[in-house]
Amino acid sequence: MNRINRLLLLLTPVVFFSACNHHPGSGFTEKKYILKREETIRIPELDLQISNKGCGRQWTGDSETPFCELELKATDTSFRFGQSFSPVYFRNLEIKVMQMNPWNREEDSIPPGGCRIWIHKLPDTAR
Repeated sequence: MNRINRLLLLLTPVVFFSACNHHPGSGFTEKKYILKREETIRIPELDLQISNKGCGRQWTGDSETPFCELELKATDTSFRFGQSFSPVYFRNLEIKVMQMNPWNREEDSIPPGGCRIWIHKLPDTAR
């Protein structure tokens, strides 16, 4: 009986430890951020930094369209985006400007010169 208790005492932590290590855990899947004018957010789990230099209006032809001057920085790359609502693809991420506020007043809970962006991690297909 004593030998069974010792064996059970030794094997229980091993079973729990191995069960915990096989669970993939909750990683980054998607998130929405509101960026104020001149604000930089860091997303450490993606090794990413996004800066908002400001939002405004620009004339294209006979109409004006909103834009945001956003800059994405990673360890190996840096580029600007935000001229449209089209998604930007970087690594295995999809980044989309959901809403822009080019006005000098708060609108839909977005501060003046700010924007709402959506970052979605795409499935990893490199296997």
